[in-house]
This record gives sequence, C-alpha cells and structure tokens, in this order.
Amino acid sequence: MNKSTLKAVFDRCPDAVLVTSLVSNDLLGGSVIYANPVFLGDSGFRREEVEGQPAHSVLIGETVNSPSEGSIDAKGVELTLRLRRKDKTEAPVWICAWSIRDSGLNEECLILQRHATVRSPAEDLTNEPPAESETGDLAGSVGSWTPRATGLTSYARSERLGQKVELLYAEETRSLRHPPKPLVKEQGSVDVEAPLREQHEAYQQLQAALHEKEALLKEIHHRVKNNLQIISSLLRLQAATADSASISVLRESRNRVDTVALLHEHLYQSANLSRISFPRYAKRLITNLVGMQAVSPERIRVNLDMDPIMLDASIALLCGLIINELVYNSLQHAFPAGRNGRIDVGLKAREADLVTLTVGDDGVGIPAGFDIEHARTLGLKLVRQLTRQLKGTLSFSNRDGLKIQITFPAERRK
Repeated sequence: MNKSTLKAVFDRCPDAVLVTSLVSNDLLGGSVIYANPVFLGDSGFRREEVEGQPAHSVLIGETVNSPSEGSIDAKGVELTLRLRRKDKTEAPVWICAWSIRDSGLNEECLILQRHATVRSPAEDLTNEPPAESETGDLAGSVGSWTPRATGLTSYARSERLGQKVELLYAEETRSLRHPPKPLVKEQGSVDVEAPLREQHEAYQQLQAALHEKEALLKEIHHRVKNNLQIISSLLRLQAATADSASISVLRESRNRVDTVALLHEHLYQSANLSRISFPRYAKRLITNLVGMQAVSPERIRVNLDMDPIMLDASIALLCGLIINELVYNSLQHAFPAGRNGRIDVGLKAREADLVTLTVGDDGVGIPAGFDIEHARTLGLKLVRQLTRQLKGTLSFSNRDGLKIQITFPAERRK
C-alpha cells in the first residue's frame, strides 16, 4: 500500500493518527511526519505548525525521559500520555503505537490516539472520570452505569453501582499507565484494544507479502537481464567469425537484445517495478548504441529533448525498440563518407494524455520515391509494427534530413 493510499485512509480515520520518525526506538524521540485532521482538531494546531516538530512537543509523558518504557516494536505498545494543545492546556490520552517501515525501509512510528474529547475507558463505563491516586491506581466509586458498559461487560446496572472503580478492571491492568481491560461477567477480562492490534497484524502481514513479491520481481528482472546478456555475447562471438554480409545482421540483432536487457536492468534497480523514467532509460540506450558503432561524438552529435515522463514498462520497451531502429538507421545511412551531423531524439507530453516520440537527423534523408510506409526493410517494418502495438500514429518528413514522429497514448489502452 503506497503512502498516498495510507494518507487517504488516515485522513478518514475517526481516531487521531500521528506518524513520527523513530529515533533509537524511542516513541517520542523523533519528529512528526504526518498528523490527520482529527489530531489537528484535538490539538488546535494547523498542519504546518505540527509536522516537522519534535513529537514530545505535542505528546508528553514518562517516555521522554524513560526510553525503555517508550521503546516500541512491530507488536506495539499501549501508554497513557498527555496531549499538549496549542492553547497550552493538556489532556490525558490513551495511545497505541507501532513501529513501521516506509517504502524506503526507514523506520517510523504509527500512533493511534483516542480523541482528546473522548472519555477514557473508565468514563465509558461509568459516565464519571476516574480519580487517580498517588500510586496511579483507579480510585472512586461507581455513581452511574452506562448501557455501553452493560453491553461490554454483561454486568447489570444494579450489580455495579456503588462499587469501587478499580474493581471494574482486571487486576493486572489497573495501572493508569496502560488502558485497563474491563471485567466481563463469568468470562474474565476483555481486551478492548484487540481489534486494533488484529488490524495492525493484518497490515503487517500484507506489508511482508508485498515486500516478498517485490523482491521476487526484482530477482526475475535481474535473471532475465543476465540471460539476455548471455544471448548478446553469443551474437557478438558469432559476428566475430561471420562473413561481412552476416555481421550487420548479427549486430542489429544484438542491439535489439541489448535494448530489452537494459529495460530489465532499469526495472530491477528501480523502486517502481512497473514504470520507469523514460529519459534516463533512453539516454543510456542511445549512449550504448553510439558506443557500439564506434562513432566519434565530435562527428555526430546526439541531442536529447525529453519531458520527465514515467512510462509503463511495456510501453517503454516498445519506444526503446523504435529508438534503437531509427537511431541505428541514422548512424548507418544518414552521414555517408565521414559527413558530420546531428541526431535529435525527443519525447513530449501532449494534450489528452498523448505522448509524441520524435527521432530525426540532418543527414542526406531518404531517396526520392522511397515509400517509407511500405518499405520492406526489417528495421522500418519493425517500427511500423511497434507503432501499431502502441496504438499510435506515424508521420515523417524528408526535408533537411529524415524526421519521424510517433504519437501514442501515455497509458496502455485495451
């Protein structure tokens, strides 16, 4: 689940949510990364006033001076802290906190907090705030008994009125440092935070499954790239012993294999396994292509003019193969007899989610009467076929060199 999805979930959460950086496993040792609208409403702060500030500036408690009590892990910790509002007032809050990792594997802390305006568990049961003795135990007696308390514990109103508040809870959870667990009639105690922990455990399992899937996909791309490099090396070895007519064919085949291998290399090195930065991929592709042809950069310059566009991997591969064919064609035929020149490669975003790929040169152009739409050479046949796969349109100009434009939708359309 990406950050934008999580933010949308947290923004709609009925409880206050805070995400902080985690420093030395100390709950309040880091700074605030995100606060949801409920937290901002409880605290009175604006988002820009709290995000980036130390966590202990809005939540205070013993954990600030006691890292051992404030240390947390993926299993979570439950604590009582105090919310420091913008108007300098403070209010007790119950929190559950877990350590999480973002997409960059940085450790962060997820804090779920009861609204400062919502009562503590004891108040939910009795309609009265519990007193706190010097030892931190629950004190006072039950003066009223809410319908919610009957539904939660199965005890009738007559069975609890007048009893000490501390008797409402399991003995081992009566300290106000942790949310107390109400006693359920004939069943022992019930953990009111259990559903929250179960949700967190399910989330952790999903995160683990996602990380495992990403690792497997990266490994697949890595192995595909290695296998394609083996094929490329075999073609190179074959060319070393082939006749002059076959060398050109083997070299073209090797260029196409290398184009596909380079895409898989970018994918397994990228954080995004389905989309790549096309300008970065195209620059590396053209650099490798020019290097393989042993062309002097002083004689033939290659200019790239590309918008910072992220393309789906399947679309990027088709565009890469088109660039390979057209740039290789320019290097081979546009500048005969040592002629100097320039090759331009562009990628521009257009209206209606369209993208235009342009490859052109200022070379000799194509011969008069040459029909590029029906040319039978393998390279141009591939360009036409790849354009159809992109669901794009192809146009060309033969003035001051050859210029080919292909316009296609930026997203894959079925």
